This record gives sequence, C-alpha cells and structure tokens, in this order.
Amino acid sequence: MSGWRTRKSSPRIIAGGASMRAAGRRSGFTLVEVMVATVVVGIGVSAALYGMTASVSVSNTGYEVLESQKLAGYIYDYCQILDFVDPDGEPVFGPEDGELGIEDYDDIDDLHDLTLSPPIDSNGRVLTLMPQWSQKIQVMCLDPATLQVLQNPSGIYFLKIEVIICNGTRTVKKFETILTDWI
Repeated sequence: MSGWRTRKSSPRIIAGGASMRAAGRRSGFTLVEVMVATVVVGIGVSAALYGMTASVSVSNTGYEVLESQKLAGYIYDYCQILDFVDPDGEPVFGPEDGELGIEDYDDIDDLHDLTLSPPIDSNGRVLTLMPQWSQKIQVMCLDPATLQVLQNPSGIYFLKIEVIICNGTRTVKKFETILTDWI
C-alpha cells in the first residue's frame, strides 16, 4: 500500500503509570476466568435439565392419573349395564356356575376379585392398546345402616365397588363408589 503512511505513536501514560501499549498486550482470558465461566455455564445447564426432567415427570404423572380415572369410569359405566342382583334369582355372591368370563357375567357381584389386563371399556370391549394397564375390581356388600361389610347379604344392601388401576406392577390410583338398587 504505497500511498499510505504508517505512523508510530508514542506510548501514552495512563493512571497507575502503565502505558496503554503495555495494557493492550493482554488479550483473551486467563485460565481461571475460563474455568469460572465453564462452571457457571455448567450450573445453568444442570438447572435447566433438572427443570425439564421435573416437568416431564409431572406430565407423566398427570397422564397416568387421567388414564386411571378414565379406566375406573369404564368399570362404573359397565356396572350400569349389569343387574344389581342376579337375574336368575339365585343369590350367589361372585360368578355363578357357568359364568367363565366377563362376557358371561350378568350382575355386578360377578366382578368380585376380577383383574382385567388389558383393561376393558364401558361396553366390555378389551382395550388392546393398553396392555400394561390393569383394572382390579373388588365388590363388597354393605349394611345400609352402618356401611359395614356384610358376609352373607340378604334383604336390602348396598354394593361397594373398589377399582384399583395399575400401570405395570405399580398401583396408580384406587377408586371407590357405593351403589344401591333402590335410589
């Protein structure tokens, strides 16, 4: 660059007696500064990952509770299409002789001690897309006056239906309701 002249500047004195040229030699960061910055960034990334993990966990828990409510509701709806007492007139608690599966059940107490995996919907259809889920059903007869469990019910009684929803081997939620045929 033939037409340009370069000019050497004389060093200027700044506070403390050091020249600007000497202060300008320092370029970049020291090792300690880099290490501190790395630690600060690492802590920030760790906190962000922890927050994401916690939000995914809360989301999964919410999903499981919602699914369990839906599956328990299916059992309660299914009970509405069954008779309260055995239509054959023979008061037998639990499945009667010849009732081998849910398609044979004709009254609510037939569901006692039943585990459905995969679960069923409110029409009794198997939910094949939910193979890891299960519905565990307990049916108990209750005295209407005391709400105590009756071993040999006769006359007027309530039915307590307990549905436990599991995802794999883990219990997600337990639901209970009481039914009667005279309300």
